[in-house]
Amino acid sequence: MQAVARCEERLINRDLPQETKEILLEYFRVREAEGLSLKRLQRISHILGCIFSWIDKPVTSLTNDDLIQILTRINSLDRAEWTKVTFKRILKTFLRWLKRKGLLENELDLDMIKAREPKKIHPESLLTREELSKILSDSAG
Repeated sequence: MQAVARCEERLINRDLPQETKEILLEYFRVREAEGLSLKRLQRISHILGCIFSWIDKPVTSLTNDDLIQILTRINSLDRAEWTKVTFKRILKTFLRWLKRKGLLENELDLDMIKAREPKKIHPESLLTREELSKILSDSAG
């Protein structure tokens, strides 16, 4: 319960509807019971608190239009691609939980949340030591 209490402290200062705060706390209790660490729960709390502060309504009444607005906002964040993937994965996991609990008033198209991993760097696209040395020597001049 210590982890949930820490998450609750963070939620108190968020400008969220009370219903949303209560649902998030229930979700955190479930995730803590599943064995998530304090750090992971705090990360989830931060991300979901941030996301739902963008929408001025309880999470139970989200629509597909709200979901599009949230995804657009996530995609436009000035953050690393991996951070955006994390936001989307946490959001999708939470919304699936809400759906399983029967707490969503509207049918949401969760398939629109695509949390694709950023493209990997392939070894053949990297510079060799020789190429890097040549670039450095050419630029020194």
